[in-house]
Amino acid sequence: MAKLAVLTGYPACGKSTVSRFLERDMGYARLSGDDISEELFGHTYPYSEGEDPERIWQMIHQRRDRLLAEGRDVVIDTTAYDGQRRAGLFSTPAPAEKYLVWLQVSPKTMAKRGKGKKWAEGSIERWKAKVGWEDPEEGEYHLLVYANDTQADKERIKSELIKELA
Repeated sequence: MAKLAVLTGYPACGKSTVSRFLERDMGYARLSGDDISEELFGHTYPYSEGEDPERIWQMIHQRRDRLLAEGRDVVIDTTAYDGQRRAGLFSTPAPAEKYLVWLQVSPKTMAKRGKGKKWAEGSIERWKAKVGWEDPEEGEYHLLVYANDTQADKERIKSELIKELA
């Protein structure tokens, strides 16, 4: 059975790094909200009037379903900021073993990694309020939670994901 891994977490928590690892080293098909935003609009968040970010979600869902139907393992790299978004990412007609990977960073790490990016202005609390962030809960998936503040954390995450998602 194919595997579906959805990465969630604040900006700069390492979702793209982990999704690229899963793609490169484990053969997962990678779907990135940022990449699809670039494809559709020529940039990532924030969006201008007339740029409907719902199109990004629709494209992720379409591509996910096609890849899973082909029997491919899929990783989705997006903030997946609330329970409704996460449920939508896991709602697929194709059978799949489902994993939600929540990468956590400290406010200090988020500020350091996001330096110079518009979303990095202010605190995690401000960002969470703006997007309507909800902490993940147990669900129809395996919930894997990792701190990702240091290089040692990154290596531990890779090692554990090899065991969990192989």
